[in-house]
Parts: sequence; structure tokens; C-alpha cells
Amino acid sequence: HLLQALAAACRARGLAVAAFTPDAPLPWSFEPGTALLIFDDVQHLGPAQQQAAFALCVEAQSHGASWAAAARTPPVDLPLREDLRTRLGWGPVHALQALDEAQTRAALKGEAQRRGLVLSDEVLVYLMSRLSRDLSSLMRLLVALDGYSLARGRAVTVPLLRAMLSDMPGTADPHAARGPDDPDATVPPEPHPAPAAAEAVTPRGPDAGNPPAAVPPTACD
Repeated sequence: HLLQALAAACRARGLAVAAFTPDAPLPWSFEPGTALLIFDDVQHLGPAQQQAAFALCVEAQSHGASWAAAARTPPVDLPLREDLRTRLGWGPVHALQALDEAQTRAALKGEAQRRGLVLSDEVLVYLMSRLSRDLSSLMRLLVALDGYSLARGRAVTVPLLRAMLSDMPGTADPHAARGPDDPDATVPPEPHPAPAAAEAVTPRGPDAGNPPAAVPPTACD
């Protein structure tokens, strides 16, 4: 989440950060020395929380502190009290858009290069066509793939990716059975032959030539 990254970057510089969400219990207070206030999911703030957030913004302004907020819609469209909505709209407002396929591939390749991985187009096509295209999920898979390839001492290939996914519950691709040339393939055990069907026994004896009489059904009490 961008707000979490912003908070981490500020704290890494030695700045004090206070974060508030709709789940945070009241009262909310401004601590002296705070450099940044963060409000997440502000579209879900209740009336009392909206009042507390507005008071925090006023106090932050008087102390030279900044604030950042995230919501599902721009400030002008938020179902908030007017004074808080105005305060949240004072600074720059940025709309985040989901990455398209080309941008997602570029992001994955960039992260792979940063990690020293060679991510072929074949592996990218497999990732994008058979697995979730959510970037955060794909990044987590890339991190796992990095460790898996290092542990195996092998380059990143589609067979290696399939092997890793088969070892991760809930992520195996049901359409990608390992082939006989896959070095990570597991040879299934030889199936036991099905037992031979029992031959019908023909009755022998003096009445063998007569067909068996039908047995009438028995009534149940």
C-alpha cells in the first residue's frame, strides 16, 4: 500500500508518523513532534471519526505537520463533512489506475532484473495467461521463484515454475501436467492391473438345461 510505503520512508528518515483508520478506536490525539498524519479508507469514517480527523488536521497545520489520505474516490466525491472534505482536497490529488498487461510485464521484468533473474518471455506468458494477473500476487510469486531457483541451482524456466507451483498448495495450475522431459517431474506409480472379471458360473446338474426360475419379490412388513 502506498500509504504504508510513505510511512516507512518517513520513519526511515527519523520522522514521527501517526496513522488512523476506521478501525482505530477513539479518541484520536496529536502527539507533539509528529511530522505526518495518515488517514486510510476515509470513505468509511463515521461522524465521530470525521470530527476527530478534522481536529487532527487543524492541529497538524498549526504544528507544521503534513497529512496524507487514501480513499476509493476523489475528495470532492467523498461522503464526509464539508470541512474535512475540503482539508483533504487541499493538496495534490492522484488517481491510481491498474496496470495493463504490458505495464505488468514491464514491472515484473524490472523486479526480476533487480534481483538478478533472467525472466524469459515464455515464463512471462505462462505467468500472465495461467495465473492471477494481480500485480501483488505476481510479485510474491516472483520472490518465491527467486528463492526456489537459488535452492535448486537452476535457471528460471517454465518447468521450474510448474514444479514450484505444484509444491505450493492452492497455486498449482490444473491445466499444466508435467511432461516426461520435465526434470522436476515426479513419475507416478505404476497402476495395478484391474482384477479380471469373474466368469459367470453355469449351473451343473440334472436341471442344468432348464433356465433358472424367477424368484418372486418378498414383501416387507
